Amino acid sequence: PHKDRCEEILGDFSMRVVLLDSGYEYFDPLSLTRPTFEMSMGLGSLREEILKLVDPSDVILVTRPHLIEYLKDRSNLKVFPSLGEVLDEGPVLLLDGRGRGVKKVLEIADNWDRDILIVDSKGRPLGIYLARGLRDVDVPDLSSILPALRERGREVKREPCEGAELIVSPWDLLPRLDEVMNHVHQPPLMSDVEGDVETGAVILGERILIEKGAYVEAGARLDARSGWILIEKGAYVEAGARLDGPVHVGEGSVIYSCSRVSSSYIGPVCRVGGEVEGTVIEGYTNKHHHGFIGHSYLGEWVNLGAGTTNSDLKNTYGTVRVWLGGRRVDTGRMKYGVLIGDMVKTAIGTMIYAGRKIGVSSHVYGTVRRDVPSFTIWREGGTNEELSLEKALEIQERMMKRRGMELSRSLRSLIERVFHLTKGERESLG
Repeated sequence: PHKDRCEEILGDFSMRVVLLDSGYEYFDPLSLTRPTFEMSMGLGSLREEILKLVDPSDVILVTRPHLIEYLKDRSNLKVFPSLGEVLDEGPVLLLDGRGRGVKKVLEIADNWDRDILIVDSKGRPLGIYLARGLRDVDVPDLSSILPALRERGREVKREPCEGAELIVSPWDLLPRLDEVMNHVHQPPLMSDVEGDVETGAVILGERILIEKGAYVEAGARLDARSGWILIEKGAYVEAGARLDGPVHVGEGSVIYSCSRVSSSYIGPVCRVGGEVEGTVIEGYTNKHHHGFIGHSYLGEWVNLGAGTTNSDLKNTYGTVRVWLGGRRVDTGRMKYGVLIGDMVKTAIGTMIYAGRKIGVSSHVYGTVRRDVPSFTIWREGGTNEELSLEKALEIQERMMKRRGMELSRSLRSLIERVFHLTKGERESLG
């Protein structure tokens, strides 16, 4: 988005950049249908950030096998299932898919003539720069490269990168999404109103960009005093809507009357009503009606029934705990909402407890007190059953036709693969 207003491609940048699907287990179920470098963490994905700076022919993606076909179709880039397949020649810059604000790395990388471990301000690895290739070695991920280098007697220098950050997990992002959007992404925006803004709309603060083709009705309130606001072309903000920055409204999205959106990223072609706070909503998702969604992450093609609301705060004011890899994990956060996978549907009046996850293509009714596996019809206090693959595909075809789109072969294949990958989740539910 808004590529024409972003940094020009680095003219003398002369190396391959490899984006790695690292840490995906923390982002389940969203990561079942996308690599971590495809996740929008406040201002688009890492892939989008890199492509604003580097020629696409120099960018390589490494992800899990079941995502490769769909990712090739979606990105038109080179995609591999193994890191070992791209390390024969150097120089090469390997980046963790959860890194953000990495422009600084690209600016200084061409000056390096040795192997470098790049870390953020907290000492967390953002990536590794290899001055020379690494041949005949099995390295499944970023963490295994350092031992391989040491075994070959190659010294690795540690280099901090100020301003960049590794987003380790959803609870490392959502409770402070405003901070990440304001200080890590730092979009190059100045106040610029090119779209149509009716007389009577209230605009407060600086760093508001309303792109040509966007429309803001009289009575809407855009407050950028606490963070930037970007409204992309084709987006529409109705009368009575309130946006408290930082807020990104994607191309073709609609913010309905009497809604309030704060510290949130709204992807393309979304429909948003009610209250949304500290939340990432990927593209083509409907939250048309009233209800609160806070400190949460919603995937693509989700539909929330009227009144759907999540909790993001416990009555005890204690920290929220989640299930991860079969064990309870304390997020250390007092405010943390829910993760909702792609193609999920919620019934009217659905209530979701803090820290819960709803898997890909599941349908939920009533109150959600525990994690819901993918492809599950969930009824609180009732009989839960599997949503058949045939029905899931049929529903997705219908939803896409409503937007004038067709279910591609690669997306169909991805849905089929995720259905089979998650069969064990449903069997454990009983």
